[in-house]
Formats: sequence, structure tokens, C-alpha cells
Amino acid sequence: MRRRAQSGFSLIELLIAITLVAAISAGMLTSMRNALMTMQRTQQRLQENRLALGIQDLIRRQIGGAMPVNGHCGPGDGTSTIEIFRGSANALLLVSNESITEGARGYPRVALYQVRPNPNGTVRLELSEQIFSSALSTAPFCEPNPTVLHAPPDLNPSVLLDQLAFCRFRYQNINLNTLFGREPAEDWLQPMLPYAIRIDMAPAPGSVVRLPVTSISIPLRISRSPGERYENER
Repeated sequence: MRRRAQSGFSLIELLIAITLVAAISAGMLTSMRNALMTMQRTQQRLQENRLALGIQDLIRRQIGGAMPVNGHCGPGDGTSTIEIFRGSANALLLVSNESITEGARGYPRVALYQVRPNPNGTVRLELSEQIFSSALSTAPFCEPNPTVLHAPPDLNPSVLLDQLAFCRFRYQNINLNTLFGREPAEDWLQPMLPYAIRIDMAPAPGSVVRLPVTSISIPLRISRSPGERYENER
């Protein structure tokens, strides 16, 4: 009687099948891992873009809300006041109806923007804020020398943007003949608000900072001269 042939897999065939399944699974897991890492990096970049864009929008709102306010600068007799809005290429002092650090409207704020250096050669944009309660509340931010601006020692500045290759302020006056802005200047010490302010900035090479917009132009809606009275005040 002929013996029936036995059907099944040999050990070598089973090992080959297991190896193929393992290789396919490893390839699929690697592809899924790479896809997840790519998606995570994309989400992180989008979040950084939204954060930088949100900060730029807050800067626009606060500087755009500048008020033509007179205040004191440095120690003095407490009687003479000057237009407190002043600025240079790396600093800007103003009183605004908007707050960035408090995230609320209400009391006007004294705001000092400063471009400060980092140890690695980059720069950062800092903001120091406090409530504007009277003309005397501006005194700790400046000196009688109109070009000297500094934050009070009891205030901890907030870093708005870090790891920048450069950041500078430019000030644009209005051309009374054309009613358009003139060529921007690198400082502002005039007794009235400028027509607009431009902030130029760029991230440093290799920086994780994402800047959707590297040049911000902020028109100032109020250009009232200090001491000028409105019709309903006369």
C-alpha cells in the first residue's frame, strides 16, 4: 500500500516567511514614524508661525494705540513736562491704550521697547510696561537727556522675539505737501507723534524663530501736537 504524501511547511520556509513579515512590518513602522515626525515638525512650525504672527499683531496694536501724552523725564522739579513719545533705532518709549503683558485694555500703559544683544551675537526685542497713572509715572523710563531710555530696575522685561539677526525701529514723518510719509528716520525727538513707525527684523541663521512678516509698518492714527486743544475743549 502506497504511503500518502504528507503536506505542510518546512522549517526553512517558515523562517523565510517570518523574515519577510518582519521586514515588511519594520518598513511600515519606519514609514509611519517618519510621517509622524514630519507631521510633528510641520505642526511645530505652524505653531511658531502663529505665535510670531500673534506677537507681531500685538506689537501693531500697542504701538498703533500710541497717545500724545506729556510726562516727566528723570529727576527734576516735577513741574516741566515734555512729549513722552521718543525713539531711536534700538529703543522706543510711548504711552499706549493697549497692553501686551497684561493682555487687556483699560489704564494707559507706559511701554518701552528695547533691542538688546545676546551672548551668541544675536539680538532680542524686549518690552517693559507699567500703568500710566500720571505724568510722573514716565520719569523712571528716561533721563533729561532725550536720547537716554532705560527700563526701571524693578520691572522684569518680557522677551517678545528672540534670536534675531537684527531688529531696528524707523520713524516716518508726514509730508505736508503730499500728505504721505517721508523717508523714514532712525530717531524721533520731535514734539508730536510720527506719521508711521516701521520695524525691520530678521531671524538669525539657524534660529527656530519663524517670522511670517519681517517688516512691520504701523501708522499712528493720532498726530495731535502737545498742548493743542480740541474744539470741544475751548
